[in-house]
Amino acid sequence: RRDTPLPLLLGACGKSTPPEASIDDANLVGQLTEELRIDGREHDLVPFHPLSGGSIAVAEDGTIAILQGQDHSIRFFSAAGDPLGEFGREGQGPGEFVSLARLGWLDDILWAFDIRLRRLTLIDPERELVRTMSSPPYARPAPEDEGRIPGSDWLIPHTAYSDGSLIALVLPMWGEGAPEFVNR
Repeated sequence: RRDTPLPLLLGACGKSTPPEASIDDANLVGQLTEELRIDGREHDLVPFHPLSGGSIAVAEDGTIAILQGQDHSIRFFSAAGDPLGEFGREGQGPGEFVSLARLGWLDDILWAFDIRLRRLTLIDPERELVRTMSSPPYARPAPEDEGRIPGSDWLIPHTAYSDGSLIALVLPMWGEGAPEFVNR
């Protein structure tokens, strides 16, 4: 349900006022309230780097998935912070990971991206394997943009959609064959 409040995992305060707006600074005061805490020591969680972006994902029902790359697994928690179990192990077969990089929810299905295997793994609400999908091996610009926009041999999914389309971070090609402006 979209009207279900999701737990606050991380918060940041700041103000960004466009130059044309005039907002009194006194109106920008806010307060952060802790709604949920999952004890990393109790649940043997390894801290993640906040710039990695895809280390934690919260489903519409509040289920929390936390990527644990060192264990090649994903840990699941309820909206109340209770452990629900985990999924994954080291390896290259179905349900196995080499280098977990990102995860996200597609309705009630969790997708996890393994950057070395270039593969999306889909996991159901009971933490069972649905299927795996190879990510596209490369991205190339439209013919009219060739020479102006570099191609890429690395795509890192940011969002997956039910029709199979992706929004992805595309890392440009470097080296031989890449347009000159990419190698600067």
